[in-house]
Amino acid sequence: NLVQRHQSEFAKGCSTPPLQPMDPTALPPPLSATETANPENSNIVVLNVGGTKFTTSKKTLMAEPDSFFYGMVSTGCWRPDPSTGEYFIDRDPQFFKEILNYLRQGDLDGNLRGLLGNDSPLSPQERQFLFEQIDFLQIDSLLAAIPSNMFTRSSKKKKPPAQKVTFVRFM
Repeated sequence: NLVQRHQSEFAKGCSTPPLQPMDPTALPPPLSATETANPENSNIVVLNVGGTKFTTSKKTLMAEPDSFFYGMVSTGCWRPDPSTGEYFIDRDPQFFKEILNYLRQGDLDGNLRGLLGNDSPLSPQERQFLFEQIDFLQIDSLLAAIPSNMFTRSSKKKKPPAQKVTFVRFM
């Protein structure tokens, strides 16, 4: 099974072969005491997003195939900080809670729907910022739910859209 992703920093120089993608609907087996003590084996994940901590599960992070998080979890190349057990993501935490809730629920809840809708309380700049966060995280189903006339890719970056790359497991 191929996992297509835009090239990201956590996959560069990975000496560990990628893990096989897990069925996001499967329940993991109970963790032993040894696994619980090792954050890399735990089903619980602590994300430090720009200094704000979010706790979630690997199942939630793998809910969207081909996303940034799916690549993070399935490759096994991105390791938590050994001193804190947290995965650091150098992004602004604004709107991250709403994006994480989307992954948990699989649909637009009232809050995120309101932020993305035509009568959004956000300024055009804030809506554009939210779009760019979703685009960075490559949550394709959420990108597809956004009306195309509401957001644009920033012209100042002058980069083509993110290229998709394939991660394969070597036996």
